[in-house]
Amino acid sequence: MGPRGLQVGDELTFFYPSTEWDMAQPFDCLCGAPTCRGRISGAKAMGEQGQLDGTWLNGHIREMLEERKRGHGDMKNGKSSVKPLRDGLKQGEVALFS
Repeated sequence: MGPRGLQVGDELTFFYPSTEWDMAQPFDCLCGAPTCRGRISGAKAMGEQGQLDGTWLNGHIREMLEERKRGHGDMKNGKSSVKPLRDGLKQGEVALFS
Protein backbone atom coordinates (compact mmCIF):
# COMPACT_ATOMS: atom_id res chain seq x y z
CA MET A 1 0.00 0.00 0.00
CA GLY A 2 1.20 3.46 -0.78
CA PRO A 3 0.84 6.56 1.35
CA ARG A 4 -2.78 7.06 0.25
CA GLY A 5 -3.79 3.54 1.29
CA LEU A 6 -5.99 1.18 -0.67
CA GLN A 7 -8.74 2.91 -2.63
CA VAL A 8 -11.90 1.61 -4.28
CA GLY A 9 -11.06 0.50 -7.82
CA ASP A 10 -7.35 -0.08 -7.09
CA GLU A 11 -5.96 -3.15 -8.81
CA LEU A 12 -4.59 -5.82 -6.48
CA THR A 13 -1.73 -8.02 -7.54
CA PHE A 14 -0.04 -11.10 -6.11
CA PHE A 15 3.45 -12.39 -6.88
CA TYR A 16 2.84 -16.16 -7.00
CA PRO A 17 6.53 -17.19 -6.90
CA SER A 18 6.74 -15.68 -3.42
CA THR A 19 4.75 -18.67 -2.14
CA GLU A 20 4.68 -21.25 -4.96
CA TRP A 21 7.72 -23.40 -5.80
CA ASP A 22 6.45 -25.20 -8.93
CA MET A 23 3.00 -24.29 -10.21
CA ALA A 24 0.72 -26.96 -11.72
CA GLN A 25 -0.83 -24.36 -14.04
CA PRO A 26 1.73 -21.73 -15.09
CA PHE A 27 0.44 -18.67 -16.92
CA ASP A 28 1.67 -15.74 -18.97
CA CYS A 29 1.52 -12.45 -17.10
CA LEU A 30 -0.11 -9.71 -19.14
CA CYS A 31 0.49 -6.79 -16.75
CA GLY A 32 2.67 -4.90 -19.22
CA ALA A 33 4.87 -3.43 -16.48
CA PRO A 34 8.54 -2.80 -17.36
CA THR A 35 9.48 -5.19 -14.55
CA CYS A 36 7.08 -7.94 -15.71
CA ARG A 37 8.60 -11.39 -15.40
CA GLY A 38 6.60 -12.91 -18.27
CA ARG A 39 5.72 -16.57 -17.72
CA ILE A 40 4.80 -17.30 -14.11
CA SER A 41 5.51 -20.90 -13.16
CA GLY A 42 6.83 -20.61 -9.61
CA ALA A 43 10.05 -19.78 -7.81
CA LYS A 44 11.78 -22.95 -9.00
CA ALA A 45 12.08 -21.56 -12.55
CA MET A 46 12.86 -17.98 -11.52
CA GLY A 47 15.41 -18.52 -8.78
CA GLU A 48 18.24 -19.61 -11.06
CA GLN A 49 17.83 -16.52 -13.21
CA GLY A 50 18.05 -14.07 -10.31
CA GLN A 51 14.51 -12.86 -10.95
CA LEU A 52 13.61 -13.24 -7.26
CA ASP A 53 16.31 -10.88 -6.01
CA GLY A 54 14.84 -8.10 -3.88
CA THR A 55 11.39 -9.70 -3.54
CA TRP A 56 9.65 -10.92 -0.39
CA LEU A 57 9.61 -14.73 -0.27
CA ASN A 58 7.96 -16.94 2.33
CA GLY A 59 10.10 -19.26 4.43
CA HIS A 60 9.37 -22.37 2.39
CA ILE A 61 10.57 -20.75 -0.83
CA ARG A 62 13.72 -19.36 0.83
CA GLU A 63 14.44 -22.86 2.21
CA MET A 64 13.99 -24.51 -1.20
CA LEU A 65 16.30 -21.97 -2.86
CA GLU A 66 18.96 -22.48 -0.18
CA GLU A 67 18.76 -26.26 -0.51
CA ARG A 68 19.17 -25.99 -4.27
CA LYS A 69 22.10 -23.59 -3.85
CA ARG A 70 23.84 -25.99 -1.44
CA GLY A 71 23.09 -28.93 -3.72
CA HIS A 72 21.19 -30.77 -0.99
CA GLY A 73 18.07 -32.81 -1.32
CA ASP A 74 16.34 -34.42 -4.23
CA MET A 75 14.93 -31.43 -6.08
CA LYS A 76 13.06 -33.46 -8.69
CA ASN A 77 9.58 -32.01 -9.11
CA GLY A 78 10.43 -29.35 -6.52
CA LYS A 79 10.43 -31.86 -3.66
CA SER A 80 13.32 -31.95 -1.25
CA SER A 81 14.24 -34.98 0.80
CA VAL A 82 16.25 -33.00 3.38
CA LYS A 83 13.41 -31.58 5.49
CA PRO A 84 11.47 -34.85 5.78
CA LEU A 85 14.68 -36.60 6.82
CA ARG A 86 15.38 -33.97 9.49
CA ASP A 87 11.82 -34.23 10.77
CA GLY A 88 12.08 -38.02 10.94
CA LEU A 89 15.34 -37.81 12.90
CA LYS A 90 13.78 -35.40 15.39
CA GLN A 91 10.82 -37.74 15.91
CA GLY A 92 13.20 -40.67 16.42
CA GLU A 93 15.21 -38.73 19.01
CA VAL A 94 12.06 -37.83 20.90
CA ALA A 95 10.94 -41.47 20.92
CA LEU A 96 14.37 -42.72 22.01
CA PHE A 97 15.04 -40.18 24.74
CA SER A 98 11.55 -39.79 26.16
